[in-house]
Amino acid sequence: MAHYAEAFYVEVGQCFRFVHSGVGHAAHCREPVVQRGEFIDGTGKRWQVDACAEHAEGLRDDARRAG
Repeated sequence: MAHYAEAFYVEVGQCFRFVHSGVGHAAHCREPVVQRGEFIDGTGKRWQVDACAEHAEGLRDDARRAG
């Protein structure tokens, strides 16, 4: 599922993106984490995040496998 706006949340072991189905509120992505990497937010701040396979795209190249 596509991520919701640029909203994200950093918690180890949980995909950092929020998702939205078009109905109701956005929720944390519940897909299994497969990668840990660096995400740069809209202000240029760098974050170490965990991501599922779909949301890992766009993390810095130095990202490593989670686990």
